[in-house]
Amino acid sequence: MTALSLPIRQISLAAREREALMGVAQGLDVPAVAASLGIAAGTVTSYLKSAKAKLHGVREIPFALAVAYATDSIPAPRLRDEVLDLPVEQSELIPLLAQGMKPVQIARKLNRVAKDVRRFAAELLVSLGARTYAHVVTLAWEHRLLTAADVTAWLAPSAPTGPAGELRERLGRIIGWDVTGSGLPETLTIVSMVKDLVREGIGIYNEVSQLTSSIPRDSKAALEAAVVLGDIRRLRHVPRLTTQVDAAEYAQSVAREVTALLLILGMVQQEHARRSSAGRGLHRS
Repeated sequence: MTALSLPIRQISLAAREREALMGVAQGLDVPAVAASLGIAAGTVTSYLKSAKAKLHGVREIPFALAVAYATDSIPAPRLRDEVLDLPVEQSELIPLLAQGMKPVQIARKLNRVAKDVRRFAAELLVSLGARTYAHVVTLAWEHRLLTAADVTAWLAPSAPTGPAGELRERLGRIIGWDVTGSGLPETLTIVSMVKDLVREGIGIYNEVSQLTSSIPRDSKAALEAAVVLGDIRRLRHVPRLTTQVDAAEYAQSVAREVTALLLILGMVQQEHARRSSAGRGLHRS
């Protein structure tokens, strides 16, 4: 997998990269993580840097941690059943802090005074019992205030409208299912949903395949497409799904693959358009 790895696909991290991320996930700073692992602080920083590069190339540790949880690249926190009712001033900060935004950036985005945002962020840390913004990501995940569907939406290209937008919304809902809880559709309904997703996925697969043939094989879009297209072929063979949980878990797996295809389709379309535009410019000159 390249540094442009897709948000909804599992990303392979080295053991030390996972350990460094899991350390900051618990609210430890770099020196504390280094001490717990018996290595130098600079080495921990290097591991975190390489992990961020793999996790979609994000720049901030909280964002890298959110991507790691969303992709099952490190073990996600155990979900809690109790509802945590936070003031709006605190809850609206969670997705922004998780994307690595600083209070000054958040203030500009929300049209608030930076001093107030810093105060609300400090109060959020107290409400969650968090020590750092990375720790906020972990605790927000535990309380279901942050989900894989959220992370996928942040990293996806601009959401399309029409049928493609509706499909992405449907995929996000399926990915966000709690397969251990109540509220799941009946098994036969889920199986029918899986078959519909497979049919739509194959259609996107064919479109991506056609577009990829017209761009260089060593381009980033083509390399990512090769990985996804290689995995997506298994969708043609839906296994026998007899229990509600098995069907839901398989539906989530298919939804992740189809979401990956949608993201790849956008990348390949952009690459194709860029090269076509460049070709027209050369022709005019």
